[in-house]
Amino acid sequence: MNSSRSGALRICAAGLMMMICNGLVTGGLSVYLPALKEALGISNTASSLLITVRCVSSILAMVLVHHYYKIFSLRTGAALSMFVMGLSFALFCVTRSYAGAVLSLCLFGLTYGLGTVVPTSILIYHGIRENQGAALGLCMAGSGLAYALCTPVISAALERASVFTVLAGEGLLVMAMSGVLFLLIRDASPEKGSVSVKKERTETAPAGSAPLGLLILTVFFLGAAGQNAPTYLTIHMVNSGCSAATAALAVSGFGLALIGGKCLYGILTDKLGTPWSNRIFFLSLIAGMILFAANRGSAGTAVAAALLMGFGFPPSSVGLSVFASDLYDEEHRERVMERFQLIYVTGGFVTSLLPGFIADHAGSYSPVYLGYAATLLAGLVIVQRRYRARQASAAVSEKECLQHG
Repeated sequence: MNSSRSGALRICAAGLMMMICNGLVTGGLSVYLPALKEALGISNTASSLLITVRCVSSILAMVLVHHYYKIFSLRTGAALSMFVMGLSFALFCVTRSYAGAVLSLCLFGLTYGLGTVVPTSILIYHGIRENQGAALGLCMAGSGLAYALCTPVISAALERASVFTVLAGEGLLVMAMSGVLFLLIRDASPEKGSVSVKKERTETAPAGSAPLGLLILTVFFLGAAGQNAPTYLTIHMVNSGCSAATAALAVSGFGLALIGGKCLYGILTDKLGTPWSNRIFFLSLIAGMILFAANRGSAGTAVAAALLMGFGFPPSSVGLSVFASDLYDEEHRERVMERFQLIYVTGGFVTSLLPGFIADHAGSYSPVYLGYAATLLAGLVIVQRRYRARQASAAVSEKECLQHG
């Protein structure tokens, strides 16, 4: 794979484009959800069911991603996935029904699993040898870019046209982007089947590590919050008394903070190490969740909470690849990354019905965000203990080497 500056730029551009589409599926849906709820005449629980459908199909995609890239090269597979994502947007306009929305969200989930995070991470780890954390953070910032730039555009469009028409227009744009993606990764894609990972071996835990099950809990909690919390930003703010304009401003601020957070997460991880990055970003995310839950219609509080949440979200995206890189050797890294992604989407799926159910019975999404804050705090404790155990094991090994040397 081309490792020159132009090749690295091409890889970053391709990864950025894939993650922008990721943001359109996750962040864009938070803007569409209130309009879809009204147009389709559905309850909060039915709205959450759409997210559940997306999560289920994402899990299926994660199970099949290994086989998918045996059939297609990374270039063809990623571009095809993005094209189908565009078709999914357009499908809303064709069906204009709840059943059609379910089918569209099913396709969204498949394209999320097959064509965003996994191919982006593989491109970077195969094609960029230095400053991988910064490169990964830059690409993952694409989802934040979608939040920041597309949210106000979508909100303005929804004031002038029906939700189905706006979705169809976005679908045409994504289909056009798939052609650009196909050209971008022309010289930066592994050959067909080369991204596959050996199945007969499983990940090897680093010496002195905590049990694997506990780290799985951290990834699960990140998946629950990372996939579901952004989806209900707009509807929670509107229900709490904020205006639609304030909600759009807060979601845009969330996207801008997400861009900055993802870029800084990679840089700080390269400079200070992952444990320090974890403290900074997890605590920012937790504080934002608590502030967001406590808000009762204040525009300033809503924007501040969105900024804290956006800045703190990188561990739920970039962090998964960083954890795999830090805690596992190169031979097992891609396989571990695939499993982390599967656990991540499973966390989103298992908890996807809870927000709507809780909101219907409690009258607010505030308890949901407080629950996310509590589980994320537990996740932070778990992952930090994992890193401390790894550092202690490394220190013991170094001491033994000195004694025997």
